[in-house]
Amino acid sequence: MDNVGVFLNCENGTFASQKTYSTGSDSHPVSVAVGDINKDYRPDIIVGNFDTNSITILLGQSDGTFTNQSAFSIGASRPKSIAVGDFNNDDHLDIAVANYGTNNVGILFGHGNGSFELPVTYSIGGSIPYSITVGDFNNDYQLDIAVTNYDTHGISILLGCINGTFASAMIFSTGLGSYPYGIAIGDFNNDKQMDIAVANSGTDNVGVFLGYGNGSFQKQEIYFIDVSSRPSYLAVGDFNNDHQLDIAVSNTGSYNISIFIGYGNGSFATKITHSITSKSSPFGIANGDFDKDNQSDIVVANAEANSILFLTDYVSKPSKTPNTYSTGVGASSFRMVTADFNNDNHLDFAVANSGTGNVGIFLGIGNGSFASQATYPTGDKSQPMALAVADMNKDNQLDIVVANFHSDSFGLLVGYDNGTFENIRLHFLGVASSPLSVAVGDFNKDNQIDIAFGNYGPNSLSIVLGYGNNSFGAVRTFTCGDGSRPYWITVGDINNDSNLDITVANAGTNSIGIFLGYGDGNFATSVIYSTGHASFPQYIDMGDLNGDNLLDIVVTNTQEDNLGVFLGYGNGSFAAQIMYEIGSASRPAALALGDLNNDGYLDIVVANNGLNNVGVFLGYGNGSFASQILFPTGDNSHPYSVIIADINNDHHQDIVSLNAGTNSIAVLLGRSNTKSSYETIYSARSSFQNSSITTGNFQDNSLTNLSAVNRKTNDIFTLLLGNYYSDFQTETILSTGSGMHPFSIAVGDLNNDTHSDMVVINSGKGNIDILLGCGNGSFKNKINYSIGDGSRPLDVILNDFNNDKYVDMFVSESVGDYINIFVGLGNGNFVIDTTIWTGSGSQPNSLASGDFNNDNLVDIVVTNQGTNTIGLLLGFKYSSFENKTIYSTGYNSSPYGAAIGDVNNDNRLDIVVCNYGTNDFAVFLGYDNGTYALKTNINIPGSHSWGAVLGDFNNDNYLDIATVNWGLNNIAVLLGYGNGTFAAPLFYSTGFASRPTAISFGDFNNDNYLDIVVANYAFDSVGVFLGRGNATFDSVKTYSTGELSGPASVTVYDLNNDSYMDILTSNMISDSIGILFGYGDGSFKDIQTYASGIGTSPDYAAAADFNNDTILDIAVAFYGTGDIGILLGYGNGNFSFIMAYKTGSDTGVQHLNFGDFNDDYYLDIAIANSVNGIVGILFGYGDGYFMSVTLYANDAGLSPYWILADDFN
Repeated sequence: MDNVGVFLNCENGTFASQKTYSTGSDSHPVSVAVGDINKDYRPDIIVGNFDTNSITILLGQSDGTFTNQSAFSIGASRPKSIAVGDFNNDDHLDIAVANYGTNNVGILFGHGNGSFELPVTYSIGGSIPYSITVGDFNNDYQLDIAVTNYDTHGISILLGCINGTFASAMIFSTGLGSYPYGIAIGDFNNDKQMDIAVANSGTDNVGVFLGYGNGSFQKQEIYFIDVSSRPSYLAVGDFNNDHQLDIAVSNTGSYNISIFIGYGNGSFATKITHSITSKSSPFGIANGDFDKDNQSDIVVANAEANSILFLTDYVSKPSKTPNTYSTGVGASSFRMVTADFNNDNHLDFAVANSGTGNVGIFLGIGNGSFASQATYPTGDKSQPMALAVADMNKDNQLDIVVANFHSDSFGLLVGYDNGTFENIRLHFLGVASSPLSVAVGDFNKDNQIDIAFGNYGPNSLSIVLGYGNNSFGAVRTFTCGDGSRPYWITVGDINNDSNLDITVANAGTNSIGIFLGYGDGNFATSVIYSTGHASFPQYIDMGDLNGDNLLDIVVTNTQEDNLGVFLGYGNGSFAAQIMYEIGSASRPAALALGDLNNDGYLDIVVANNGLNNVGVFLGYGNGSFASQILFPTGDNSHPYSVIIADINNDHHQDIVSLNAGTNSIAVLLGRSNTKSSYETIYSARSSFQNSSITTGNFQDNSLTNLSAVNRKTNDIFTLLLGNYYSDFQTETILSTGSGMHPFSIAVGDLNNDTHSDMVVINSGKGNIDILLGCGNGSFKNKINYSIGDGSRPLDVILNDFNNDKYVDMFVSESVGDYINIFVGLGNGNFVIDTTIWTGSGSQPNSLASGDFNNDNLVDIVVTNQGTNTIGLLLGFKYSSFENKTIYSTGYNSSPYGAAIGDVNNDNRLDIVVCNYGTNDFAVFLGYDNGTYALKTNINIPGSHSWGAVLGDFNNDNYLDIATVNWGLNNIAVLLGYGNGTFAAPLFYSTGFASRPTAISFGDFNNDNYLDIVVANYAFDSVGVFLGRGNATFDSVKTYSTGELSGPASVTVYDLNNDSYMDILTSNMISDSIGILFGYGDGSFKDIQTYASGIGTSPDYAAAADFNNDTILDIAVAFYGTGDIGILLGYGNGNFSFIMAYKTGSDTGVQHLNFGDFNDDYYLDIAIANSVNGIVGILFGYGDGYFMSVTLYANDAGLSPYWILADDFN
């Protein structure tokens, strides 16, 4: 096609149709790079044309189109890959080319106008360079080059010099036959040194070279992908939002994408594979945030399918992808057990292979992997179905008991200490006994191991008493009931009499049976508990699920696709079944109990035979469980058995599933819980549609009552008054009014009278009803709070979020994508204080709260039905504000800027306001109680001032005012008398038509006198006035902020820790942030810029330490996109890429300021939005990250333009 295709992003994860640009006839373009090569602040496209040996330049326009191509010939080079960077430090982008045809690297120095010099080349031998990238590998602030050497199986590193030349190449091997293809860089182990990742197409792996920071690297670490996968290119990004770099690889041979999740220490998890359409041939790969969800997405070029694939919304899961181990063709493996058979302190597996009539042994290596299967026959046509492990002959070696379904027998494999076993010894159980399950225990208290079998054929339980020498007594049989079809059994002391009891899953009669043991090998007649009509219970297990030290029962109801939980009373009886839905057609076949997340509570893992996955239900320790988390076990795997064990000795429980469909074992290695201070997203399968139900004691009678909201009966909610368990004495109907559509309900004591009150969410009318309880089941007249016209509140939770001992409310509002916070006053009344934005189009629905990270702060979980996600908002020290007090600045005054300081020396903060509209400066004097009075208005005709600062410019210890006057193109200095009044202004020109917009000050030349700097919006410059210490200043000296930059703000800090003041600008027109580093003598270096993205229009930038590393970071208010950008500082004048935080608006963020607003010792950011009137706070976590914006009620008509933060009272 000989062209370049451009897909413009619609910012919602979709793209406009492709627009193509020719690269010339028969050019065969093979690589592309993007950069601003003509310094017009628009991205341009650079293309490497393989067949015409040329570089094509497409210059970008402001509307996203590109001008016709211009081409530069680079000889018979066959350019294979290109990269851009400023190699000679002239502030112009240059081009680096990997020349496949001439085995060298070519450097084309740019002139900054879109043209380039002829290439300078550097030989890398007969290597056939394939891919090229640039980065600073030796920390000298000069760009270096890394190239993959396809033919010589290595990478070349060319270290750059300040003048744009490069040292001879250093070679690092990628391994014999590796044929390295793609290359990418990043800091994979968080040591602030650049590392390298390489796609080794010949050896089907990814190689990682960790950098030492001096230009050299550690030996390559290998991460295998798959045989014949042929990895081609890589992209580096944070795909799972854990703030660690991950690697994505396009695999041309296996038609898929591999993702290696990084741990942040230079190592990576086992690959996760994303399949792509067969024969698609994924080739080029890159990453970016295409749907603006602050998460890295992936784009892949599918060469053979002629398509572009976008992968978004990567889902974090707390487990690695499964390693699988074959049990053999036709094995039909159904059950397994785990134990240490060879005494090496590593767990091993034993598997019942019913199809091949044997037991398979997998000896563990201790790192989560296993040796190949060793098999032991269980007899001709035996069909082994279940296993149990115990030391049957008291030789301190584990033996295996096998239940043989077809041969009506059980077998004993006597174990040796090396993990091998004797040939099986068979024992007949009875004609047509057909044992399906087996369990072991000492049933007659003789200190010998006995065996129990569940016999599917005769509907019975068999007990075989052991003698401790591999011999057994006669079979004892106990009926399970006609047609019971016992499918699985388990053993435990249910009634706390020190005798073992047995529970049975009766698939045929849809029940469980309880056999209470007498301690002599005999059992009472079974007690039956129903599992539900047509439930077909297939598996049963026991454990303490609610922390009462009594055994409870869990059963898989296979035909009804749910789990049944029976909570035990400790006397052999149980409560009615509680069911947990697993999913349609899940067909749960088995389960296991264990503590997967180290919270001290038992969790449930279930093998979902129908869905080819295992499900995890995390326990709350009270007998209830969280919603299921699913982990795939492979296509057509049909898992039939599952166990929980620490198989890699990392002190974290792992999950092992036995897959009947693929005759394999899948191992999912568990990972530790990571506590993160940012919103965590989990994919949701469906939007929340269920009604709400809650409990409380409405009658003050020590009984729990139920209150439910019924959406189908729209305008009523039902209150059921309880009298013991589920015996309800009355039903009371309370109307909420026509069209209210009550959707959710919550209960608590809202007015501190010890009576239960109710909150009802009326989604139809967008309001909330408060019903205060009288303590006798009746309620007072309701109190109503409106959320707003057109709103649709859906859920409410109650908690004391601000630790004032009063109950507060959180309400989800699905139309506006907010969570509203109502602060309780302790008397049943509330004030709406703030809102928390949940993301564009999120439609927040259901809410829950709890302390998820053990910091004694309330956290919130929200289901977002619009984006099919779950949001976790980790708690912070809640901060509320009193209602605002408004002070008039005068009719049509249009205040644009303000400053605070003590102008009358009374040790109270005063405020000076710049009134753009009335050309004056209002001075408000502060009182101890946080109130203010207007002292004076200082008029400067025609000034139209945008800002002011307070400083002592004449060293008399009184604060003076310096203003920046847009209308007069000057600054004015007003000397203070120390009593709140000021002298007439002294003017200093900023230049004709300079249009100064912002002002700041600092000591730029280290003479202990304050100097002033202004942002000249029309001149694309900053102007510096050096002070003489007597309120006079030198004439302005200007420094460029870049052509068409439009500086909107200027602030002063030491950003590179050299003890000299630097200047920080926000450049509104060029969409960038600029830094002019000071020399300490009043002069400055040329500006260093950071692009903020097209259309961001940065209006204000300031610096503070957000991650507590004593290094200044930068925060930027983006007027164009409504975002706040964070650049973390490295302490040397360099900063990270911009992290953007949404503020609930697409435009209008005008200004920001800092402060610790919730007394947690971490800096927060306050924002002002002049378009929609929003005032909000990004609460900081102290590590450079911030909570989703919290918004405070404000009148949109006030148009806040400037925000100040201090202790005013």
